[in-house]
Amino acid sequence: MEDIRKCPWIQIFEPAIQPHPQCRLFLFPHAGGNPVSYRGWIDSLPKGVQLCALLYPARGRRFAEDPINDMGVLVKQLVEGIAPFLTDAPYFFVGHSLGARVAYEAARYMQQQRPTLPLPQHLFLSACPPILSGSDVKTNQAQVSALSDSEFIEYLRGLGGTPDEVLDNAEMMEFLMPSLRADYELLESHEASMQKSPGTLFRGVGATAMGGKGDPLISEGMLQQWKQWIVLGSESDAEKKSSASAGKSEALTFTVRMFPGSHFYLLQEKDAIQFIDTVLQSRLESSPL
Repeated sequence: MEDIRKCPWIQIFEPAIQPHPQCRLFLFPHAGGNPVSYRGWIDSLPKGVQLCALLYPARGRRFAEDPINDMGVLVKQLVEGIAPFLTDAPYFFVGHSLGARVAYEAARYMQQQRPTLPLPQHLFLSACPPILSGSDVKTNQAQVSALSDSEFIEYLRGLGGTPDEVLDNAEMMEFLMPSLRADYELLESHEASMQKSPGTLFRGVGATAMGGKGDPLISEGMLQQWKQWIVLGSESDAEKKSSASAGKSEALTFTVRMFPGSHFYLLQEKDAIQFIDTVLQSRLESSPL
């Protein structure tokens, strides 16, 4: 087994370094996001859950690498990079904002291109719908990447996830701007492909779309759209008969859950993290590997 601490795509925080975790929780960060933003989750997750915060190129210890603004390229490299850590324990995907799209596409890539890899037990898709077009869009986000620097900074300020001391630091923003713009180019270019994308059948995978009740951009109705892109796995007739005879039943569902807070509710909202943990424990009990 490879040393997970040496994987460039994964950031592990103490005390989450465990040789034999009960399960892994892969966290896909928001646009411009860094795993450090989610370090506080360690205190809210029970022992046995290994938090694997994903680190994209051009941030953190990978700051010298070029950012990736193509979803297909990012997903392929990411999945191939974390593949050695997907087979020895059950795992779950949590994607926040842009990370929700990346998590979905990673699972779809595995389903279509790496069928020998086990799929995640559950997808948690937070603060981002499958597409941003439609009558329920609260703010025009079509070309955020094309905004001027000042407009872009004010857009980020309105989201509330970046401290003012960072946004007001011209030198720091000059350093961060290329990766931030690349992330929004990634999201915007992905929009067109999602509009043409059929639903994907994820067998044995549950899914929950999550959001903040006070999010100025994403509404509960927009999150409901995920059910058009996710077809939850179901057993064949033969498998159903076999499961019934063995006293087993599988009832995977798609749900939407809303929590107090704005667009970045997931960084602070303990109830949301507790909800994720509850689903983790339920899935592990019903589908042990």
